[in-house]
Amino acid sequence: MARLTMSTGGATRILTYDNEYLTVPNSKVAKGILLNYSQPPIPKARSFFINIGYEVRPNRVKSVIREAIVSIPEVVSEPSPRVWLMEFGEHAISYRVKFWVRRFEDGYDTNDRVKSQIWYHLNRSGIIVPYPRRTVQILAQEEVSARQSHHVARARQLLRRVPLFAQNWTRNRWQLLLRRLPRCSTPRVSHWFARENRETPSM
Repeated sequence: MARLTMSTGGATRILTYDNEYLTVPNSKVAKGILLNYSQPPIPKARSFFINIGYEVRPNRVKSVIREAIVSIPEVVSEPSPRVWLMEFGEHAISYRVKFWVRRFEDGYDTNDRVKSQIWYHLNRSGIIVPYPRRTVQILAQEEVSARQSHHVARARQLLRRVPLFAQNWTRNRWQLLLRRLPRCSTPRVSHWFARENRETPSM
């Protein structure tokens, strides 16, 4: 996005929002799709999403957000600001907030003021913007080793019930077979060997 500053027969000069001048050949301009934010001179929409906890009634959330937005002078009154409940998320309800500004180039500054006012209004109303929480369980190395040993012993016990593995295997063959078993859960191992017992004929 940039502002047009000069256009000649061969090139177009634009000024970006970072105050950088770019000169673009008209051959490239003619092949592209241009969106004019200055015309027609009507209010331009801005929107974003915000998450609010389930413990707050949606009507109260919408009321507080609208009250915050209308306090910003750069936001037009018509169309009026809108707030929609969009989605019931994992840890919060997602709302979409939409408002209109008089000039497109004021959008970034107005967007900042709107979001800041929403935060202050939510804070004064006792409404907290939640964030995801995760429970992490850290096991001691001794506990991990004990669990792995238990799975290996259980797997070996189940293996000996299968006719194919009932023979006297060498130590190396057992080690190769059991190398991956500490990562397997006992229920999955039990289910697999129960199936093998049904499908494998007795020797």
